[in-house]
Amino acid sequence: LLSPPPSAAPNLMNEPGMESAAQPFARMSDTRPRSIAARVLYRVGDFVRELHRDFKRLSPLRKWQLSLSCSLFLGFCLGLIVMAIARSGGPARHHWPPPQPPPPPFPPSQPPPSPTPLSPPPHWLHQETFLSDPIQLAPGQLYFGHHILPMPNGTFAITAFRAEGVVEESGKRVPLHQVQLHAWHFYLRNKAGKPVHTDPFCPLRLDQLFEAAPESLLSPIAFPHGYGYIMKDDDRQFHSTINLIRTEGLSGSDAARAAKECAECYYAPGKGPKCTSPAANGTLACCGEEAADGQATCATDTAAAAALGNRTVQLRYTIQYTRHLWRVTPLQTALLSAPGCEPFFNVLRNDTHLEQRFNYSVTMKFDASVKFAIGYLRPGGINISMLVNGRRACTSYASYPPLTSTGAAEPGHITQMSPCIDASEGPVALRIGDQVEVEAWYFAGRNDSRLPFSDGTHLSAAAYLYLGFEPDAPIRDMGSGEEVEASNFPWL
Repeated sequence: LLSPPPSAAPNLMNEPGMESAAQPFARMSDTRPRSIAARVLYRVGDFVRELHRDFKRLSPLRKWQLSLSCSLFLGFCLGLIVMAIARSGGPARHHWPPPQPPPPPFPPSQPPPSPTPLSPPPHWLHQETFLSDPIQLAPGQLYFGHHILPMPNGTFAITAFRAEGVVEESGKRVPLHQVQLHAWHFYLRNKAGKPVHTDPFCPLRLDQLFEAAPESLLSPIAFPHGYGYIMKDDDRQFHSTINLIRTEGLSGSDAARAAKECAECYYAPGKGPKCTSPAANGTLACCGEEAADGQATCATDTAAAAALGNRTVQLRYTIQYTRHLWRVTPLQTALLSAPGCEPFFNVLRNDTHLEQRFNYSVTMKFDASVKFAIGYLRPGGINISMLVNGRRACTSYASYPPLTSTGAAEPGHITQMSPCIDASEGPVALRIGDQVEVEAWYFAGRNDSRLPFSDGTHLSAAAYLYLGFEPDAPIRDMGSGEEVEASNFPWL
């Protein structure tokens, strides 16, 4: 019973005399690579070969189904990668060229381009032109007043806005060398006078919905197709601050210098109830702020002023809008101002550094996509730019007609600003934490070939960059129709 079964092989190693035949175990030769990288590649190759053999065994229908599924999966992954790159890079995803030189001035033999329609409006877009109340100006008068301006009724979306400037009662435009439009701000307020639109970058300081200047005639605010600012049908109104300066009949041997010092708010007795000392030099106090009609004037030649007499003017503007709100994506507007959100500043003569730089930066507290941007400068300005994280995103250039221009051209005044961002330039993405900087340049030399009189100093200068942007998330109290308080901006 204890004998092994017949089929079992005898263990010869246990037999006497067989000890010398015992050999150690010999491993089989291994041709696989020994480095880690080579082993990984070897394993991947084995896996691919196995997949290929399994794929060959499938029916044609199963092969087609598997190929389609893999293609859709790879396309989905590629789409996610593209979206991540587009959202993470901000303006870095745009290969912005360096700022181009400013466009040449209007040729002396040709007048400046006449204003064209805002755009060929389709049937769902409307254009209406409005006028302010009549304003009477005496020679040399500094007018500073507040008006409620008309606008379309009901709920609508503003797609474009053009301030056409100062006109006579007959509708003819008044030349800038006769009546200068120093400031024209459009605010959105309720009937109680409280703001319903507040700037997210300079709140309670620069809360304009629109900003107008002499160059606005040829440089309208025109949002890209499909975008607009929503105006609700509630008690909101256009409140406007208007500062006009009539520079006819001024005293002095140099008419160009007299007009410059009058329009740039130089201190002189009689220019306003708050313009009482040289400390007010270059401020709105010396441009008629809080002055009643006729109480603020620049020095005039008595005979010339009597011959000219009073003049009645109005301000004209055009609004393009639609009531088909479903056709537009809502935009918000904002102003970036240098330096330090100031509405105005002084440029002092500097014969060493002829071009003076003024800047201001903010940190983004929300995500946004800027669809439109344009600059506003005053005589002496060169250009204004927006920089994002130190990279120049866009630049708006000032155009001056030659001093020999006649007719419709206005020598010594900015007649056009090039868009900084529009539909042709493409949007600029701003992300939370981005450093957004506005940078303006003014010429501070004694001899500025663009101006009829220049001593290098420009008082009451301004540098605004107007933005129309689409926030990624709603921003409280911007165009919401609610009353705006400073507590809504805790980061200030």
